[in-house]
Amino acid sequence: MNIALLYPGQLHTCSGGYIYNRSLLAALRKRELKVIDLSIDNKTPSQLATILEKQRISFLIQDSLAYSALTPLNLILRQSPTISILGLIHNIHSHLDHSAYSLTAEQEYLNTLNGLICVSDTIASAISSLNAEPKPCLVLNPGRPHSAPACSSERQNSESLKLICVAHLLPPKRQLELIQALAKIHEIDWQLTLVGSMMLDRNYTRKIQQEIQHHQLTSKVTCLGEVSREDLSVLYPQQDILVQPSQFESFGLVLLEAFQFGIPVVSFAEGEPKQFIKNGETGFWYPELSHLSQALAELSSPNIRNRMSEACYQQHLRWPSWSVQAERLENFMQTFLQS
Repeated sequence: MNIALLYPGQLHTCSGGYIYNRSLLAALRKRELKVIDLSIDNKTPSQLATILEKQRISFLIQDSLAYSALTPLNLILRQSPTISILGLIHNIHSHLDHSAYSLTAEQEYLNTLNGLICVSDTIASAISSLNAEPKPCLVLNPGRPHSAPACSSERQNSESLKLICVAHLLPPKRQLELIQALAKIHEIDWQLTLVGSMMLDRNYTRKIQQEIQHHQLTSKVTCLGEVSREDLSVLYPQQDILVQPSQFESFGLVLLEAFQFGIPVVSFAEGEPKQFIKNGETGFWYPELSHLSQALAELSSPNIRNRMSEACYQQHLRWPSWSVQAERLENFMQTFLQS
């Protein structure tokens, strides 16, 4: 079978969705499947259709981030019964912006698909509420990152509680509210490192920097900006806790990354983190950031952190690898060939 992965923008983009896409591509290619990747940028639906037909593509996996631009392409491709179109759904946009326009556009897009690949049960459940035509669906969580040591002496010996937040500085990620919540915590010695692009919303970044200065937290909060995956793997073992203040996460790849290094997570994100985190065992999930002081008080005990660190790492080891997930996807695609 010939497979194509279609996506907007650049594949090397540093975000959870693109990391997922790259990892999935690599895992499928290791199974010796012919897989091409293709950006939709600067190409018309007709041009894309011509490229795909020349490549004799049998399965087209589409990153649904660009769902409105993909609908016209799919209407062309549906005239050719030899291509099965699978939507790779990272997020449901109408659930995020509550827009009637987004809802209608997403429904139209979903109706052009032959099947769905959802990154989490949260997304699969959300799709079922959109009143689109039912489609075969595979829930394909991100695969396990490569193994890493569960413990770090650097982390164990740190004097202050070292917190890390890994997300681009954007309003839905709520780093501003995180700073405001931390500013009220005086009984615990903490340090925060913000990792993520500061250039995507410069006005929001400026507000965060002003808030840090307003609360005189310049010695306690470090904004690193975007860092490479290699540098992040060096940074993680130095941390005690991953804090995830986001409004919503369809999965949250940083959760797997944190568990890879035995780092407990404190999350306030609706969506999959609520199901993924085992409260009191691998971290804490709370509905409001006002509970942050309660979580940090609990995790200020090295014994509790060490116990949770081991539980996080064990969950990382039990998590299915990308190799397993690629095999599940191949089996899912085989069902279309047999029907």
